Amino acid sequence: MKKEKQLNPDEFERRKIIAANIEALLEKNNVKKNVLAKHIGLVPSTITDYVKLRATPSHGVIQKIADYFDIPKTEIDTTFKTDDSQSPISLSESILLKHFNTLNDKGKEKTIEYAKDLSINPMYQQNDVPLLNAAHANPNATKEDMQHDDDIMDDENF
Repeated sequence: MKKEKQLNPDEFERRKIIAANIEALLEKNNVKKNVLAKHIGLVPSTITDYVKLRATPSHGVIQKIADYFDIPKTEIDTTFKTDDSQSPISLSESILLKHFNTLNDKGKEKTIEYAKDLSINPMYQQNDVPLLNAAHANPNATKEDMQHDDDIMDDENF
């Protein structure tokens, strides 16, 4: 029995992205694994291995799958760079895109609107800035902001 190579976290994340995207393509296009396998020259169990995270398709197989569905290979393996300015996207971004691409224009607009609302809420922002800052800690604070904070801190009734 062949011993499976241990994957590092990045390789395993890539495998999960590819598996999720292949599975989504099969479902979206109502294609069975054995039909895809036959068209790209593989046995059906190999496609199952990809989807069940037991194997990662080669770049050539990814290209064959992309050709079969008439899509760019970046829709299967999002870690492919399309140009030097783009970096690979994460699994969560891939999942978000998968669902986003199933929406009609109205649904896409609502999703964008909701994402904008979430992004301005400090509770959901991805940064190291504390939720409550005195004006002194804010690099954009004016002298008036700082004086206002000082006045509040000096107020015995506060």
